[in-house]
Amino acid sequence: MIKTLKKVFGITAVLSLCFCFSTIVAKDAKAAGTAEDVLAVAAAEIGYHEKATESQLDDKAANPGSANYTKYARDLGFANGQPWCAFFIYWCMKNAGVNSNAYPNVGYTNPYWFSARGLWYERGTYIPKPGDYVVLGGPNQHCGIVESATETTLNTIEGNTSDVCARKTYNMSSTYIIGFGVIDYAQSGTAATSTQTVAPSSTSSTDTTTTTPEPIVLTNTDKTTNPGSPYPIPTVSLEKGSQGDEVKWVQQYLNACEGCSLEVDGDFGNLTLKAVKDFQTKNNMDADGVCGSATISLMLDNWQKASSTTTNKKTNSKKQAIIDKLISKLANSTAESVVTYYLNDFDNDGSKELFVITKNDSVEGCNHLWFVSDNEVNCIMDENFAAYYENSKPICKVASGVKLFKMEFGTYGSGSVSKCYYVSNGTVAEVNQSLEGLTQLSGVAFTIHPSAYDAVKSADGVTAGHTYKPYYVKWEGDKFKQYNSKEISTKQFSNYIGAKAVMNKIKAAGYNLDNIIYRSNHTININVSKVNKKGNTDYENVTLTQSGNKVKVVKSKKSGKNIVAQSTYGGIYKLKVSIKKNN
Repeated sequence: MIKTLKKVFGITAVLSLCFCFSTIVAKDAKAAGTAEDVLAVAAAEIGYHEKATESQLDDKAANPGSANYTKYARDLGFANGQPWCAFFIYWCMKNAGVNSNAYPNVGYTNPYWFSARGLWYERGTYIPKPGDYVVLGGPNQHCGIVESATETTLNTIEGNTSDVCARKTYNMSSTYIIGFGVIDYAQSGTAATSTQTVAPSSTSSTDTTTTTPEPIVLTNTDKTTNPGSPYPIPTVSLEKGSQGDEVKWVQQYLNACEGCSLEVDGDFGNLTLKAVKDFQTKNNMDADGVCGSATISLMLDNWQKASSTTTNKKTNSKKQAIIDKLISKLANSTAESVVTYYLNDFDNDGSKELFVITKNDSVEGCNHLWFVSDNEVNCIMDENFAAYYENSKPICKVASGVKLFKMEFGTYGSGSVSKCYYVSNGTVAEVNQSLEGLTQLSGVAFTIHPSAYDAVKSADGVTAGHTYKPYYVKWEGDKFKQYNSKEISTKQFSNYIGAKAVMNKIKAAGYNLDNIIYRSNHTININVSKVNKKGNTDYENVTLTQSGNKVKVVKSKKSGKNIVAQSTYGGIYKLKVSIKKNN
């Protein structure tokens, strides 16, 4: 029995004791789960436009808008009115009958699900197959379904691209592409068709079969160039009988680096097999003649080392000359000793810049941060701060080749803060925001522990507390911008299962509900307050996680007098501040 609930963000949510999807048709086991099925479902949705309201969700063109209302979130039982590219993929997989263990069952872009299973490949290390999952722009920005791909071109079907479902085409070298997740369609009983063909057996001249070779997982996943061009770096295991350009890459390597004289014909025959086995024996590997992950990774390493040997000395001497020049400029401005430095072309203009941490030898734990370029020498951190640099990853490459420089600094007894800078035309500028725990996920996507985002404030604007949980921000040109977050009403919140009980417990504890913030990482924060015995106002926070139509309080204490005391910690920074009443 299906029960229709009230609006959540202005949408209709669906709850059933025996949960079902109104538009998702179950497929029998014989026809379920192929990449072709998923692409057929996705292609049929091309042209679907998100809606302005909850009305006419099943009509492709009617009620168009930009409010993120779709049939996809509705059918899957998620709160509507949210970015829906991941809902679209989930919906297509479900509707095609793919085994639910083969893909992430969530409504947000999730490369980590694939990474945890060894099924994630960064751009430049893998040519995706039809039906694979592609992450674009950043781990929590956008995703789509691969329709086809070559070494140079990627074709996708995506939801929520300019508010519609549409086909898109990208250059495979585009930095907008983050990477790919492999969908294991074999878990559904059928696997995506492989492009690798096994040669006919000696007992039959007409019979051919297809196999699904193991995907290559390169140990050197930072490789973004292919020294074996124009042939692609292999993405699946190759063995006797394999054919194609990836085999040509192996043959070209064996000729160039191992002194073989193979015909580069793309046919993995007996001569290629012997050469591969010789290579494996030489490198103390199991000489099985199969070019899998370990063999290809070692070949790639050897090839790139060989191709760079002749230029390394010149490159290193040129780099050192630049460092010496910039450090010399710095010495004219300070006598402090250099602790460490970071050289890079931060603004992609062809000239390198230097960030330098210096130490004041007369004051223990005192570091200064300098920026040095051809244009300027600038002490950009001149306070008594200790720099945390030993385990830091300070250089963050973002869109358009621009790199940010970030560093953790701390004052004694006051925690730490992330200072972040960008460079334009050889001149440094600090990101004009207070950031804590700034961590790059990939591309333009970062997380922070924000002290200024969605702060709890009194009526007169005094900050009384703040959320303290990793939230997503993205780099936009010269600043960070928080990902989706919106205030919802108590009426909207009450549509979640368990919400009314939470509000009743908060009121029973003597607190008022000030505002409710829904966040794109499926966290809900309720800011609460009450007047204490002294006539002052105490501000607290209650944290909940949201899954589908249910919410659950995050408890971090085993004991506590009430729900507020039990849940304030564990995701929310509790800053006790009393604000006196205005007389």
